[in-house]
Amino acid sequence: MKSFLKEVVLELQKTKENISDLLFLVPSKRAGLFLKKELLEIYRDTTLFAPIILSIEEFIVQLSGLQQIDNVQTLFEFYETYLNTHPDVEKENFEIFSNWAQTLVYDFNEIDRYCIDHKSFFTYLSGIQDLNHWYLQEEKTELVKKYIKFWESLIDYYNNFKNKLLEKKIGYQGLLYRKASEDIHAYIKTENRKHILVGFNALYNAEQIIFQALLEADIAKVYWDADQFFIENTYHEASLFLRTYKNQWEYYKKKPFQWINSNFSSEKDITLIGVPKNIGQAKSVGQLLSKIPES
Repeated sequence: MKSFLKEVVLELQKTKENISDLLFLVPSKRAGLFLKKELLEIYRDTTLFAPIILSIEEFIVQLSGLQQIDNVQTLFEFYETYLNTHPDVEKENFEIFSNWAQTLVYDFNEIDRYCIDHKSFFTYLSGIQDLNHWYLQEEKTELVKKYIKFWESLIDYYNNFKNKLLEKKIGYQGLLYRKASEDIHAYIKTENRKHILVGFNALYNAEQIIFQALLEADIAKVYWDADQFFIENTYHEASLFLRTYKNQWEYYKKKPFQWINSNFSSEKDITLIGVPKNIGQAKSVGQLLSKIPES
């Protein structure tokens, strides 16, 4: 049985695509290493330039033009924004701030990765908090007023924080994803290289925007690792996301969905080996690997 990556490379070989001119996008750097291994094996008797192979995160960094920062730097940058936003309001020290700020930064990250309308989101959120405390008493206490003021200020924290990071050309992962999805059409105008998107499954909304834009511009092909058994079984979660893309993306209303295999239902030779404890399992795996002939 051929690996999924090998099948993709062999399919591209049949289409007479110049492998050196392609840009492969894969879910992770690890997947990129296995793809290189398949390319070396299939083209071992041919001299050629290696294609560009990027993980989706590397592509997002390149597309956004921003440098990704870690959680610690993000927290310090946000604290500076917090101090400079509504300076007339009493501020907490960094220790207290960090207790709740990490959760808020995580929320910012999710909002951006899924390209959520932040204005509506924060307006709705502050409205809920106001309603939750409206019934407590006719006149709000000073504590409740500060609490509601905090929720109303979230949109200002988000906007100021986002603008601050963009000016420095840095960002947390979600901001990079949103920026990349906003800049994809400008990228397409300057890029003619064919993009091969391989092995993806659950995508963030930002990734969906990018993939669909590349497909609609006819500079990309997507090869999904899908199986007929799971695709046709609408109650099975394994192909939930792939079914959604197949049924909802405009591109697939006029183009075929590549690929749907039948590997799950094919006959298999499965051997069960009973081995107790982790050390015993590790030794058993080592013995099995030693019996595999070198190719």
